[in-house]
Amino acid sequence: MIGACAGLFFTLMMLGFGREFYALLGGRGGVLEQSIQYSHVLFSGAISIWLVNTLASVVRGTGDMRVPSATLIATAVVQIAVGGGFGLGLFGLPKLGMRGVATGQLTAFTLGAIFLSWYLLSGRSRLKLNFAGFKFQRNMFVDILKVGAVSCLSPLQTVLTILIFTKILATFGTETLAGYGMGSRLEFLLTPIAFAFGVASVPMVGMAIGADRIARGGLVFLFGNGHSRMMCEEMTPRQGCFPGFVALVELALSNHAAIVGANGLRAPLYLENYEGYAEQILRSFRFGKHDAFIIVSTSGIRPVVVEMAMGAQGRELPVIAILSKAHCDLAKAAHSSGKKLTDCADIVIDNQCPPGDCILPLPGLDWPTGPASTITGATIINMIRCATAEGLLRRGKVPTLLPSHQYVGNAKAGEQLEAFYEAYRKSLAHLFE
Repeated sequence: MIGACAGLFFTLMMLGFGREFYALLGGRGGVLEQSIQYSHVLFSGAISIWLVNTLASVVRGTGDMRVPSATLIATAVVQIAVGGGFGLGLFGLPKLGMRGVATGQLTAFTLGAIFLSWYLLSGRSRLKLNFAGFKFQRNMFVDILKVGAVSCLSPLQTVLTILIFTKILATFGTETLAGYGMGSRLEFLLTPIAFAFGVASVPMVGMAIGADRIARGGLVFLFGNGHSRMMCEEMTPRQGCFPGFVALVELALSNHAAIVGANGLRAPLYLENYEGYAEQILRSFRFGKHDAFIIVSTSGIRPVVVEMAMGAQGRELPVIAILSKAHCDLAKAAHSSGKKLTDCADIVIDNQCPPGDCILPLPGLDWPTGPASTITGATIINMIRCATAEGLLRRGKVPTLLPSHQYVGNAKAGEQLEAFYEAYRKSLAHLFE
């Protein structure tokens, strides 16, 4: 209901007051007419854009990563093909210009909304809808909007910035406004496409690599030094985890809670730059042909993580890197080879953090605060874990989960905990043979 109402609101507002709104931003003449043509096509079906993202989140919330991932990828592909075809007049299609670009986006999201609606209504999803028992619950809507309203702040800030600059640049003439408009519009076109592939790819890593490797008796190792160690432990040992993942945590690189003195921060910061150290860690294990690595490092430049990736690839093991693409691209390589983690990974997952990790600058502080990699990294880790569990079940393999052991006197939880210990012990057998 929230998605449908939001989409309907934008349709009514932009179809009814779109011309006045664009004129207020400085649009006039041909520029204004092109804006109206694009807007009328796109916002006539704004509800479908809202529904695709809303319904995909609903399906994903049931633990099904495969269907929403495939739907978002298909939506991106259709948007590119149809929008490009009608916008540029390709494949014998009429050249509609901006109306064609909007047609591609509208077509893609309409088809996506129809498919996801059918999937939920058909009974094939894990969520069984009961319309007869539907009752409006005000408290539930308030709880959802408390989270959703905060989540809207970032895109709202982006849109507001573009609107302000559009108004300012409109005073410099049509050519300047057109140039900025094309650039900002290209960014908006690329954002849902990149988001669709990005969101879909993370759970597919779990499906294609995690589940496939673990189902064959392999192990997925997680390595991170410093704060990145937390992402390894978020995967395992953690309530809801299961054998197949191994947190390769080296205390000498991560145990620095004291800051100064014994086990302080200086030694780990020195060791992470010491070339050859990662290879000594790897030599302690006899890896199997079905093993894989997930290496976590927001910067992606320190020699220990680069050499860990190089060592894994040298053993013909696939490497997945979780890092900040913005930071890694900006920073200078610290390894003598000139390589960064992005150069030594088969798959790179961007944690979307800015250079330096922190997102909140405050007046009076020379450096920002509020590091975000814990939040985004933990989200990525859990998406991979959930998708791996689903992939194992699809292969007929039931993972032995670590239950919450906080139920005092619960015999079933105790039995499950013992079963987890035994299953985990057996999963490590090939490492020491």
